[in-house]
Amino acid sequence: MAQAVTIPANDLKRPFELHADAYEQKALEVLRSGWYILGKEVSAFEQAFAAYLGARCCVGLASGLDSLWMAFRLLGIGPGDEVIVCANAYIACVMGITINGASPVFVEPDEYDNIDAGRIEAAVTPATKAILAVHLFGQTCDMDAICQIVRKYGLRLVEDCAQSHGTLFHGKQSGTFGDIGCFSFYPTKGLGAVSYTHLRAHETGRNLVCRLLLEKKKKERRRRVGSETTSTVEIENMYV
Repeated sequence: MAQAVTIPANDLKRPFELHADAYEQKALEVLRSGWYILGKEVSAFEQAFAAYLGARCCVGLASGLDSLWMAFRLLGIGPGDEVIVCANAYIACVMGITINGASPVFVEPDEYDNIDAGRIEAAVTPATKAILAVHLFGQTCDMDAICQIVRKYGLRLVEDCAQSHGTLFHGKQSGTFGDIGCFSFYPTKGLGAVSYTHLRAHETGRNLVCRLLLEKKKKERRRRVGSETTSTVEIENMYV
C-alpha cells in the first residue's frame, strides 16, 4: 500500500530558504535600529513601490482590509451608497464597503473569475457611487470596459490588487487605473512579505490617511474617557 503524503497548502519556508541570508540580515538590521513602526524602511519601500507603479504616492498600512475601508472613506462613500463588486470577492472586499455603511452590489464573474464587465452596467442604480475592481489570480479585470462605465456614470473606481502585483493591462500597471489601488503583501499572496499592505492613490497621501486615523482615534478617546492613550497630536506629528 502506498504511503500517504501530506502536501502543505502554503509552504512559506520554501521562499524564505531561497534567500534566508538576506532575510535574516535585514531582520537583524531592523531589530538593531530600534525603530519598528514606520521609519526609513517603510518610507523607502513606499517611494520605491510608487515609482514602480508610476503612481503619485504610496502609503503603508496595517492590512488589506484597512486599505479598502480607508479608500472608500477617502472617496466619501458612506451610508445610502452602493458599490459594485464581483460576487466571488474575498470577504475583506465586502467589509471595506460595509464598514463605511455602504452596500455592496454583486455582479457575477466572467470566464476568468474576474468581474464580468458586460454585466456591470445593468447593476448601476441612482445610488451607485463606485466600482471595486478585484483583480484575481494574477489577472486584471477588463479595465477598458470598466473605465468606460466609470466615466459614463461619474463613478469612483477602487482596485483591489492583492493578487495582481505587477500585472499589466495593455501595458499599464494594475492599481493605476482608478482613484485608489489597494495592494496586500500578506505572505500567501502572489508577492508576499512578512507583513505589509499599501494604499496607492493619484492625489491622496499620508496626510489624508492621517485624517482618517485622527478621526478614528478621537472616537476611541470619546469611548475611553479618562484613559491614557496616544494623543491625536502625537499621531499627527507621526504622519505629517
